[in-house]
Amino acid sequence: MAITGRRSQAVDLMEGIASICELLRKVWQMFVTFSELLHHITDFNTHVLISAPVPRVQSASSHRSTTTVNR
Repeated sequence: MAITGRRSQAVDLMEGIASICELLRKVWQMFVTFSELLHHITDFNTHVLISAPVPRVQSASSHRSTTTVNR
């Protein structure tokens, strides 16, 4: 009886450890998936920022000269 009790405790312990390992594997898989998603989002935003046209800003002196010409 004592041996059977110890074996069932050992089996319960091993099943518990297996459950924890499975949970950790799933958490790791979710982390990797999130990391890949974040990487794709940042790559997309970087590509959009690089390929977007940069607006030209007029300097104050060129703005004054154009207003003087227009008068």
